[in-house]
Amino acid sequence: MSIKLSIILYLYYAFLFIWGLFSLAALYHMFKYGFRSFVTIFSVILYIVISIIIINISFLFITQVDWSAELFNFAITGSTDLLWK
Repeated sequence: MSIKLSIILYLYYAFLFIWGLFSLAALYHMFKYGFRSFVTIFSVILYIVISIIIINISFLFITQVDWSAELFNFAITGSTDLLWK
């Protein structure tokens, strides 16, 4: 039985999805209940730009990894020598 490295990738995708939901909720609340000023608009634009830059950089690194590699390989051999020593 082996565990693939792609599990880490799927966990990262789940994190991005949850982060996206929280970001949408935060931006909604900022626009609905925040002050409509230059600082609010600037902070929202800055947050979106920095988020896009970070996600793009992470995807550049993600594409360089071989995600089909094995993270762990649990081989069941039938030998019990190691269990009793």
